[in-house]
Amino acid sequence: MVKAERETRHPACTTRFLGAVTIASLMALSTQAGATDADEDGCYATPSGCVDMTGNWSSNGDRFTSRYENNCGGRIVINHCNYRSGKSPDCGQNGLRAGRSTSWSTYEATGKYEAEWIGSLQAGNDWVCVNKSGGWDVGN
Repeated sequence: MVKAERETRHPACTTRFLGAVTIASLMALSTQAGATDADEDGCYATPSGCVDMTGNWSSNGDRFTSRYENNCGGRIVINHCNYRSGKSPDCGQNGLRAGRSTSWSTYEATGKYEAEWIGSLQAGNDWVCVNKSGGWDVGN
């Protein structure tokens, strides 16, 4: 599973990259594998940096939206979170075909957002692929 974290400052500030993209170890999957190397459940390791992550504040600054575009060359399942001031993160999960994107909007946000993803060719097996990679813990 690939994990990335970023922070977009409030409109009065600049955007800053917080963390490097890392690759978690995947049981029985090579980190260089692609969609053509999927296992029997349709799970595969994605190339590093294949999801384009961007974050923007609304024009009045009360809502933060993170956007994730799948450039991995195959379908993925992505877990994503926007962090909120003094509250638990606002998170979601989506299956994304290659070339598609999803957005997630949050009020009372801090501008910090993160995502993890893994290749999953079969929507019905998203949970299998996430579990093979050890799952996903918010805040790591």
